[in-house]
Amino acid sequence: MAENDIQRTVLKEYTDNPEYYTRKMTKLISLMKESKFITIYTGAGISTAASIPDIRGEHGLETKQTPLVVLGLKEQDLDCIYPTYTHCAITELVDRGVVKFVATSNHDGLHQKSGLSDEYIADVFGNVFVEKCLKCKMLWKRSVVVPSLGRKCDDTNCRGRLQKTGTRMGETTPEEPLNRAWEIAKKSDLAIVIGSSLTVSPFCQLPFLAKQTVILNLQDTSYDNNSVLNIHCYCDTAMRDICKAYSIEISQFKMIRKFCLYTDVTNDRYSILVTGDASNEPSGVVSAVEIEYETAGGKILKEMDSNLKGDFVMELDNIACGMSIVFVFVFREHFDSKPLKESVILQEGNVRREFEFVKNIIY
Repeated sequence: MAENDIQRTVLKEYTDNPEYYTRKMTKLISLMKESKFITIYTGAGISTAASIPDIRGEHGLETKQTPLVVLGLKEQDLDCIYPTYTHCAITELVDRGVVKFVATSNHDGLHQKSGLSDEYIADVFGNVFVEKCLKCKMLWKRSVVVPSLGRKCDDTNCRGRLQKTGTRMGETTPEEPLNRAWEIAKKSDLAIVIGSSLTVSPFCQLPFLAKQTVILNLQDTSYDNNSVLNIHCYCDTAMRDICKAYSIEISQFKMIRKFCLYTDVTNDRYSILVTGDASNEPSGVVSAVEIEYETAGGKILKEMDSNLKGDFVMELDNIACGMSIVFVFVFREHFDSKPLKESVILQEGNVRREFEFVKNIIY
């Protein structure tokens, strides 16, 4: 993805009038039901409803500062972002066999968060939730965006340096997902572009390897003359109508994130660790951990420290088995959720306790 592939023109966003939109959607649904192999190509426009700004929209990042500066600056914020209705609708269409494959120019991981299997998606520009070992070349999928520095391979026999696969503007496009998307695109009899301005190569070429291409986007694109149909609309609006045509109902998305509390009582010394459910990743949903316990001198209130890995750690003296400690898990502000308060009775040795954070998103 070369920097000179980025077009700097910000085009006007607009929607088709209702009558025109309805006629176009009727034609699209007819094309879909006539097709045997549908592929979908998604861009930043499908994630704007999840509060992720696009690049070239009227309010996109390019209107404020260059993508080279902005992209990846706050990647950890992606831990707090939920899939949109469009993400969930695409996953359902794939699960039902209506859509055969999805390629995306986004690296936000929201397709996978919505439940889409890796078998049916190509992250053409990588995924910030996936790390690659530069030594053994293994890919490691994470449930949270991990810190960039000092990461080592999960394989204890390797321990090579890990690097996120998410590609920023100006960096080289990963070969494997691009080649996979390219080969599948050539099998497609209908490609549907959703929420992409089609300005970045080589992603912009993929949809036109199909026999027919339809573009759903709020802006005109330089490829409009190459498509059989151009629909100017919000992504979620179009996907609701497509789902209705296939009798698909999507009312909510349930986000479940696990995190763990490790306690280790040895020789009157108490070690605490709050981390993610999987090895080698932090919790992602917890912003602070407070503890309360009683001593002969009265109640003690403390806040756990956060280390460079994103875990919460603390060591306490004069702690004994059988004591009760109250943990208050404070969740990240974006989730707008009440803290979780749990009382733990200390046990000898290293003990692992698992907790769930659940958030229902209503569409």
